[in-house]
Amino acid sequence: MAAHGVRRISKQLTSRRSFSNPIRIIGFNTAERWSEDVSEDIAHEMQRRCDLQQIEVPASLEAFVDRHTGGRQQLTLRLV
Repeated sequence: MAAHGVRRISKQLTSRRSFSNPIRIIGFNTAERWSEDVSEDIAHEMQRRCDLQQIEVPASLEAFVDRHTGGRQQLTLRLV
């Protein structure tokens, strides 16, 4: 799945307006006739965004992120 799609979806999920307690996220490309589980990519991007903003992953997404990142967190340092 394209990087911009992953960023857009993770932004929608962390905005707290969309979904709560997601199980899995599937990306579809009907033009090319494929679908793919993008849960791991989305979980890593959500964790990265929260790290950059120095905020916790929203409680409604915490289980999803832990499940798809294996509880591993890569620390991201903000350059100023």
